[in-house]
Amino acid sequence: MIQHKKRYGAPGCSKCVLPTQLKTQQIELQLLAQNLFKVQEDERQLLSRELHDELGQWLTAISAETEAISNSFHGNSKVRIGTQSIKESVGKIHNVIHNIMHQLRPVLLDTLGLIDSLNDLRSQWSSHNPGISCKFVMEGEFNNFGEMINITIFRIIQESLSNICNHAEATLVLVHLNHKLDVPAGTNILLLSIEDNGKGFNPKQQSGGFGVLGMRERIIAAGGKFSLYSALGHGTQINVSLPIEKVCAY
Repeated sequence: MIQHKKRYGAPGCSKCVLPTQLKTQQIELQLLAQNLFKVQEDERQLLSRELHDELGQWLTAISAETEAISNSFHGNSKVRIGTQSIKESVGKIHNVIHNIMHQLRPVLLDTLGLIDSLNDLRSQWSSHNPGISCKFVMEGEFNNFGEMINITIFRIIQESLSNICNHAEATLVLVHLNHKLDVPAGTNILLLSIEDNGKGFNPKQQSGGFGVLGMRERIIAAGGKFSLYSALGHGTQINVSLPIEKVCAY
């Protein structure tokens, strides 16, 4: 009996994928992921605006009414105590809403740009985590990156800081952002590293949760590379490389 050898790559072979077909599929998956993240960010932005416009308006009205009641019953101590309690509650609700809005959509990212929004993120995060020293180092120019790269970098740092305060038990965090622009060599790359001195973990035994998975998918969708290094007792480091010229704008 003559045994016919399988001809890999032959026309009609369902198990064979040509390099050009594979590349096309990768591009299509990347564009799909970009669209999914865009839809997610659009929804977050819409929700943030709704919180600001609707709830913000009602909180302002409650504050005004409370002030009017307090002035009308100025000599009544019980009314004064009650209105003061309402004012304090309204202030707390306002702060909660402000924090939620910042998580949903950083306002400074749309108005002042990436660096100012990151500095604001670091300031707010440090105020909630006074026991962790957080240092940001920025090198290079960070203007005119466009919507996609700005929100990508912001979300990676935001999620990393959230993971650190929730899981790392760290006392020191270093965020290093470097825009390397070499015109003769034709390279235009944004490098990001986030390192902590926390308890670390074994990446082979622990995936890092959906947060790490989401960060990896977001970077891949932007055409970049994502890597994570960690070991028990030796902290965790995340490295990101984004080629600016390959990043599509939302």
